[in-house]
Amino acid sequence: MGVARTVLGLALGAPLLFVGLYGCSTPGGIQLATGEPVSDVMAAFEGGDARLTCGMSCAGVYGAARRRLKALYENELWKDLALEVARIGHRDDQAYFYLGRAAEGLGYMNAARTYYNRLALANDFKCGGFINVCDGLVFPRDIWWRQSAIAAHPPENSALPVSNDPKPTTAAVPLDPKPTTTAAPLPPQQDNRGNSPKATSQPSSPGEARLHKTAPQGVKVARSPKAVTTPWAPTALPLEGGHLPANYTGLDHRKFLELFRSKVEGLKKGEFETSAEFEQRTANTDILLAPINTSDLYAFRVDNVDIKYDADSQVYEIGSSPLSPFCRETYSIGASKVWVTCKLAVISRQYDRYTGTNAYGASSVVERTIGSDFALAFRKDSPILKLAVFYRRYPIDDRYAFQDKISVPLEKARSLGGSQLTVLFVGRVSDAQVVEGRGRLVEPKLSSPVDILITEDAVPFDLVKIIYYVIQTGEILEQKSSSDRR
Repeated sequence: MGVARTVLGLALGAPLLFVGLYGCSTPGGIQLATGEPVSDVMAAFEGGDARLTCGMSCAGVYGAARRRLKALYENELWKDLALEVARIGHRDDQAYFYLGRAAEGLGYMNAARTYYNRLALANDFKCGGFINVCDGLVFPRDIWWRQSAIAAHPPENSALPVSNDPKPTTAAVPLDPKPTTTAAPLPPQQDNRGNSPKATSQPSSPGEARLHKTAPQGVKVARSPKAVTTPWAPTALPLEGGHLPANYTGLDHRKFLELFRSKVEGLKKGEFETSAEFEQRTANTDILLAPINTSDLYAFRVDNVDIKYDADSQVYEIGSSPLSPFCRETYSIGASKVWVTCKLAVISRQYDRYTGTNAYGASSVVERTIGSDFALAFRKDSPILKLAVFYRRYPIDDRYAFQDKISVPLEKARSLGGSQLTVLFVGRVSDAQVVEGRGRLVEPKLSSPVDILITEDAVPFDLVKIIYYVIQTGEILEQKSSSDRR
């Protein structure tokens, strides 16, 4: 799968502590929006109805849990994050931000909007004092950032398939340092509330039900023709007069990857095809990839970087999290050995649980996360990696961080107010293949019952420039090109 075998490296023994919250227990410090007690924590959370009610009396408990909460956040264990916040019940903007991010990660976009807009931003209790420094998060900037990230999602039924609390199945949890995992089968696809679809003989729509009731026997009822939908196709960067369109957010990562993958999946040499015939058939990349081409400039938004303003130096500081590499070299074997992949966005996450046992009969409930990420792939010898924004901590390190600064006068920064700044990678598709990045693999152990498999699919890309701009207006604050080398 092209996924690194890594160690989680963080004290995430929390999943076993959370099991009691999946049922109908009511934690202290949380209630429904109506003021009523919570009988089902997950249902309240998923519906955007969870309200944290504990103030200063819970500050000590929340402070003791900060490292665990940040670890769950950094490792995208969204369900566990939501349940731990609910268990404590402490009310401040950071706690509601965590609930919003967990809801967003699980696909509950309406709930995420509630936690971000109505609760995190409007909360009277703020982190950021002498004791609580928000654990590297910056508010309200990070709340605004996540608001812009979900702006493109439709308000209703926008969840990815998420499996909530299925019946445990059995799989082996080895004890040796290099365990192997027998994964339990995923449960059937479920809706936003975790309900599995049930077989039914009822009409598929109210309209059909009415037709069945009113149409006389032997009379054919004319049905409306199906609407013709135009297949999605990527558009080139719409840059005019040094501005982008207002509310422009780049190409849709998921749709582009699905289209690109569909075009390159069949590009394999046939059994009865000579090498010369194969080379001739695949020589014209634009024909193979159409409607994608290798001449248009495509722009992809970078979702996993932080942007904050330093008023003293009057610069925006832009960078990836130090806890997770922004780019990483692929394995030095096989067809992918010449690439560096840079994760730009999450494509999907799916969560479930199963019971794992080992040869000695010991068992544990394992929290499983399966998903995929979108990335761009640059060749290792690409001049792009010589840009000042990409750097390695150590010369032999296979990981790259992304760090940059753009100068913006203080008055200009103030005038931007609540505007959201973001980053675009702009360039051209350079090859007709999907490059497998390292992704992420965490294998479960009795001491850490967490099972994570995140694949990373990357599109080969010639990065031409990096654009920093204001989403609401399309105003470009700065651009960096391949000539800006360190």
